[in-house]
Amino acid sequence: MRTWRKLLLGALVLSTAAWADTEVEQSCDAAPNGHVRVKNVAGSVQVQTWDRNQVHVKGVLGEDVERLDFAGGGNRVTIEVVIPKRHNRKIASDLTVSIPKGSSLEIETVSAEARVTEVAGKIDAATVSGDLTVERAQGPVHAESISGDVTVSADAPSATVKTTSGRIAFGFMRNDLADEDPIAQEKTPVRRKKCRRSRPVCLEQTLSTRRETALTGRQRCLPLR
Repeated sequence: MRTWRKLLLGALVLSTAAWADTEVEQSCDAAPNGHVRVKNVAGSVQVQTWDRNQVHVKGVLGEDVERLDFAGGGNRVTIEVVIPKRHNRKIASDLTVSIPKGSSLEIETVSAEARVTEVAGKIDAATVSGDLTVERAQGPVHAESISGDVTVSADAPSATVKTTSGRIAFGFMRNDLADEDPIAQEKTPVRRKKCRRSRPVCLEQTLSTRRETALTGRQRCLPLR
């Protein structure tokens, strides 16, 4: 009887381990100004910078995730959560990625939330329904979501922020150009913007000019109060 109990307990432990989320951690050497691409369908992605010439990823993969692809090195590194064609929707995966500060970054998610902090290179980030946050960016920014909210703060030469049915909070951190150039100061008096209602809106802004385009209806981007 005791033998059967031990076998049953062992089977339960193995079964639980088989269905548990999978922890991952990988790293590789990378160029200080290389390109990093991250792709995740569901869950979350956080990208931060550090003073090492390495790309490091740590996180937890959902039960139905097939694997984490971590490829490349040097000038180009790709990180992708691979989902099988058939699954039980337990695919939410949470990743924290550390990259050299001078790297350019490309992020693609579906329902995963994405947050990027202090990247100095070019940022190209897109989500379908997940919220997107870019903080203290120093290079050109293109941030776009279909139904998620987009928040961008940038010390950058230019930024394009788009959403179809979400909200936008947007602002430049730099004041030096506006102090030196009265035209720039006149054209960029609003530092943060918020879009209301659920109609498509496109907002494009640079340090020297700002252009708002309502794609449908009379939706406008209004200052945050």
